[in-house]
Amino acid sequence: MTDTESLIRDALLRQAERTPPPGGVLAALHRPRRSRKPLFLALATAATATAVAVAVTAIPRPALDQASPGAASSEVPTNDKPVMTTTSPAPVGDTASLGYSVSWVPEGVTERQRNFGAYGVQRLWGENSGLTGKSVTFDVQADGELPGTATDPVHGAPASLTEDTLHWRLGGKLLSVQIKGVPDVPAALRRFAESVRPDPTTFTPPVRAEGLTIWGCLVRDSGDWSVGGVVERGEQKYSVGLATAKTPPLWEVTTTTQLTVMGHPAVYEDGRYSSLTVTLAPDRLLGISTLKDVHVPAEELAAVLETVRYELNPDMSWIGR
Repeated sequence: MTDTESLIRDALLRQAERTPPPGGVLAALHRPRRSRKPLFLALATAATATAVAVAVTAIPRPALDQASPGAASSEVPTNDKPVMTTTSPAPVGDTASLGYSVSWVPEGVTERQRNFGAYGVQRLWGENSGLTGKSVTFDVQADGELPGTATDPVHGAPASLTEDTLHWRLGGKLLSVQIKGVPDVPAALRRFAESVRPDPTTFTPPVRAEGLTIWGCLVRDSGDWSVGGVVERGEQKYSVGLATAKTPPLWEVTTTTQLTVMGHPAVYEDGRYSSLTVTLAPDRLLGISTLKDVHVPAEELAAVLETVRYELNPDMSWIGR
């Protein structure tokens, strides 16, 4: 099993209650490039799931003084609680875009995920965060061959059908929508597609980092959200994420050390994997984690985490719509 497959498997295991079983996702990795949608879905699911997983164990404590700008990363003992002073994250300057607006979705669903990667953009709506029951999956990818059987055009552009998915071209991109759990799937596919329009509006990604090639946003049924993805540094892969709330760890933790990182209370934990979670505010947790069965010291995680740029109060106004 490759590192990427292991990463996806770990992410799905950590979010087992909120994501599909890993079998179909791992199988998607071996499909030809033409099936880009399943592969992107697998990678994006890993990104959003790990964003939640790394920020699950913060122990809130009184806020500490912010580290001075330009301070080198180092470990300084303070009584029995080490302090790792680091530079504050630089403001996020990169921009992203959904590329298209959607004005109609089936009644009863709200947007649950937004995923971004080399293959394009993916958005998911559902009745719940597990996307069981009624759901919509909308993909925007680079233009390519229309799969399946030709069907009536969408806004005059060629279109095709594959099972419960409609594909069409718009604005130089290949778009597709899959809808499940509605009485008249063909009619719903057509109505959704006809509501899509190009939209160049940009926004600031809540989390950015060198080597972060896929990232996503996930909304839980409670309304809590997480944003994050997978960062590659050499041969090592890390999950990084910004979240509003913690969830209980799914595996036993064998080592717990309270620290100060970037001037904030933090906790380093090691067990099935190594993780570092920084409490930026009562409802803002910034975290980083290794893969399963990969163990690294807190210093290594802190060094990577200090390069992550984040928006403490990102625009999440789309939640609930």
